Amino acid sequence: MSEKITARDVAMKVLASVGAPMTAAQIYAESRAMKIEWVSESEYPAAVINSLMVRDVRVKGAASDFIKVSSEPNMWAINSDKKRADTPAKVAVITPSDAPTAKKIVNLIQKINMKKLGISCERDLELVMWGAMCGRWPDWIKWRKSFGGRMCDVGISDVAVEMKYIKSIADKDRLVGQVLDYLKDVDDVVVVAVDEKGLLKESPLKDFDNVSMVIM
Repeated sequence: MSEKITARDVAMKVLASVGAPMTAAQIYAESRAMKIEWVSESEYPAAVINSLMVRDVRVKGAASDFIKVSSEPNMWAINSDKKRADTPAKVAVITPSDAPTAKKIVNLIQKINMKKLGISCERDLELVMWGAMCGRWPDWIKWRKSFGGRMCDVGISDVAVEMKYIKSIADKDRLVGQVLDYLKDVDDVVVVAVDEKGLLKESPLKDFDNVSMVIM
């Protein structure tokens, strides 16, 4: 007889499969898509999953299986730096080799399984990207950082990161204008865009060596 699947099993399996931070609601929705046979005794299964992770972090701290990477809304990831409960915490020492670069940021983003996350708007895209990057570079990241007189979505060290859900030529043109302004202050810009219509294929941004584009 197989063991009963728990809310913890669901969260661990889904987060490991997707490889990116998710809300409890996204975790539950993806578990259904993955056909994970878990039946919640509550009418609100997403709340059960969220409560489980909140409690796990509260009780176990650094030894928890999970880590919260965002609070608006709660977004969760697997705690890859998990420590034994009896292991004293160490003070992190940041070295130059830890510093984020445009290449490292692009590599992180490309590992995220975006199709499984059901991104439907720019806000969804921003939350997922913020969660992933904040989990990787919490000491370097800033939300809405100013470069070139304009606020980019995320600043990581001296790299501007702009997220866009491209639906029209106007969206594309606005993105180009923003990036050109950022380049007045920074050496590198990373663009993360959902571009279902292929409007960025003719974008002049591809002519810039210091603009990295990840098109979904």
